[in-house]
Amino acid sequence: MKPGNDKRSPLNPRAKGVVPVAILSGKDFNAMDVDTASLTFGHSGDEFSLERCNKFGRDANHDGKKDLVCHFSNRAAGFVKGDLEAVLKGKLNTGTLIEGRGLLKVVPEKAD
Repeated sequence: MKPGNDKRSPLNPRAKGVVPVAILSGKDFNAMDVDTASLTFGHSGDEFSLERCNKFGRDANHDGKKDLVCHFSNRAAGFVKGDLEAVLKGKLNTGTLIEGRGLLKVVPEKAD
């Protein structure tokens, strides 16, 4: 999922590897306050697909704020033909629930 990109990110649901996802900080939101252990991502947003997060943050959208970039297992995310968005769910360290969505386009599946 590419921050600031209004185009759909192509995704092959059978591909091995990870999907990088940026949680962007904003004026009233610090992505570094996310409880990374709570993150789920995929077809419905309830998939336990988290592999790892960059714990020190990175300015993914070049706005001067630290963003949280996490990587999720592509296969565990459970995307299927026809999916048009990915869903990320989790909570902040305070317990506040968060949810985000990103545009995607499932491309034709390729054999392993």
